[in-house]
Amino acid sequence: MSPTLSVFLLSYVFLFSKAAVAVVLEVVGLVVVIVVVAVVVVVVVVVVVVVVAAAAAATVINALSVVVLEVAAAAALLLVIYRGNP
Repeated sequence: MSPTLSVFLLSYVFLFSKAAVAVVLEVVGLVVVIVVVAVVVVVVVVVVVVVVAAAAAATVINALSVVVLEVAAAAALLLVIYRGNP
């Protein structure tokens, strides 16, 4: 094999391996970006669900406390009516 041909083949292999490494790095970078975006989306969805659930729970608790207070007021009023005003 002539020296010129071997140098040409070695440079071709080197360039091909460089291109292959570049493609692999590009694919790995794309996968990393996709994974990071997916993780961010999942975190945002979880935070939104937790905030909405907390707001709904607070609304339900407030509504129940109003109902309990109204029932207690009605019971006190009925007690005053049926027992007579002291």
